[in-house]
Amino acid sequence: MKPFRFLMLWCAVALAATMAYVLAYASLLDSPIQAEHWLRDVRTVKRALARQAIGPKVVLAGGSHVLFGADARAMSVQLGRPVLNLGLHAELPVRELLEIADRNLGAGDVALVMLEFERYREGHAGSQWHARQVLAWDREAYDSGDLRVRAGLMLSTTSDLVRDAVIAKLFDNRVLADHPGRRARTETEVLDEFARRATWAAGDTAPRSAAIYDFRNLDGHGDILRAVGSDAMPDHDYGLGAPLDPDSRTWRELVAFEQSCRRKGARCVFALPPVRDCALVRGKRDEILRGLDDIAAHGATLGLAFLPHREAPVLDAMYYFDTRYHLNEQGRTLRTSLLMAQLRPWL
Repeated sequence: MKPFRFLMLWCAVALAATMAYVLAYASLLDSPIQAEHWLRDVRTVKRALARQAIGPKVVLAGGSHVLFGADARAMSVQLGRPVLNLGLHAELPVRELLEIADRNLGAGDVALVMLEFERYREGHAGSQWHARQVLAWDREAYDSGDLRVRAGLMLSTTSDLVRDAVIAKLFDNRVLADHPGRRARTETEVLDEFARRATWAAGDTAPRSAAIYDFRNLDGHGDILRAVGSDAMPDHDYGLGAPLDPDSRTWRELVAFEQSCRRKGARCVFALPPVRDCALVRGKRDEILRGLDDIAAHGATLGLAFLPHREAPVLDAMYYFDTRYHLNEQGRTLRTSLLMAQLRPWL
């Protein structure tokens, strides 16, 4: 076979194989595989809360550090304006962490964005965790994504995950019977149950039967409830000694969000999470402080304003709940008081 014909044949076969994989991948969406299905319903509730809020308001956006790390209800009482906790999960792409806030900001609103440290040092083209959530419950992320996003998801989908999704699709009735929590609730079902649980109006109660990671364990401001106690966890330096990637997609998305806020007449400010105290952190304190300074300094070069971060940058381990970013109720109260003092000049 002549080289040109061979090349054309090879390209045709490769294109056909790619198209077949794309179609096969799309057919696996909404598979009832093991994933963090609670997050789907939490996002549904927070979208509804954001639509209901009447400005001027303050919205707190970010990953699960925001979910566990700020008391929006207490802030709302002190500020005399609505404050919403829109925190979700740190492994979601930045665009998804900011999506609810971006859709619902208006003139006079303030967005406080608090991302986990790792997000400032990576581009997050895709992760196996996110690929699993997309196949399980987040079809929207695939449908709304551009070619780069879809390619990243497919490349992050391992053969084991494909196998799990195929089996779950083939035996979906049996899987859902064994794991009812994987059944996709409609928006109406979620919001009706949220309202029946009395969290919508009261904003400070949750059923004792609700799990911690459950939309029924949210109050009317989007705060997680009943994060009591402190688990043992390994020491961690948060990777703050690693160099920043100034060209990462994260920074571009943060700049785009800040510009979107300004166009709407809203303001945007950023804050860094506190660090959990441990022997490793104490031994690297200067390095960690430099890491914090680097993030804020690079943000400033892009026109992003960060709240002061050297006031109580390290919190005692007793204030952490179950991960190095999740604060318990005591830690959340302390963290909220620090945020309030720093945020007031922006209001």
